[in-house]
Amino acid sequence: MTKYLESSKQEENKAQQLLIKDKATLEELSGSVRTLETALEVLYLELRRSGHSGKVSYRLDTTVTPAATSTDSPELTPRTGSKVIYSNGAPISTEIGYDISNAVYGNDDTNHSRYYYANNYFIFNEDAKKLGLRASYSEFTGSDGKTHYKGFLSGSVSPSVEQGFYNVGFTYQGKSYTTRVEVKPSEGAPYMTLERYFGDDSGRNIRDYKLKKDGSTVDLKYKVGLTRIGWDDVELTPDAKVLGYTFDKTTGYITKTVTLK
Repeated sequence: MTKYLESSKQEENKAQQLLIKDKATLEELSGSVRTLETALEVLYLELRRSGHSGKVSYRLDTTVTPAATSTDSPELTPRTGSKVIYSNGAPISTEIGYDISNAVYGNDDTNHSRYYYANNYFIFNEDAKKLGLRASYSEFTGSDGKTHYKGFLSGSVSPSVEQGFYNVGFTYQGKSYTTRVEVKPSEGAPYMTLERYFGDDSGRNIRDYKLKKDGSTVDLKYKVGLTRIGWDDVELTPDAKVLGYTFDKTTGYITKTVTLK
């Protein structure tokens, strides 16, 4: 009996080591569980031979300390470009989002059902659930005239979500996709202001401003203010560049001259 008990303990130790291993394959985990089950079955048979008639149950310890780092899946990228969420203690929930590579959907961005039913297909991990993530998608008409789709994760992080690191993600068709994000206090959030510096002096914070088409020339001018953001980290959007806006980082002004016609 002692021999079989010792054997089951050895298999238990091996299984526990796999649980805390940084990278364990599905084959390793499955093989370890099968071996442990076999050892327990042998032990149970010996117990029955010794007169035991009750029930034998077993549970692996699943309380594992998260690793300090994790491998980010290239298929998941933050829509804002940042992996820091300044939501803890905020007055309202904080919206977040992560783009999903079309490779996850089999590189077929015209298959509507894969995007539409993603919430049924994806198995979200606990961290993703804590941050309120769900699968969403957008659509657009391509140059081929077909409707194409783009998948992403969207969520609303409650102010009560604790500070710390979260490995958010999901499993789909046997493969896991995760990205590591950090939740921080809302008071440390970087932010940007944009003020209108042309036209009527009132309501400078109202960026939408109407001008009459009278053939005159107007210098459009906006003042950018940055808090906890470096000037080297700010760029005009591609659309703003196409429209002819320029950004002087020395003065903080975005400008463009237009003729109202």
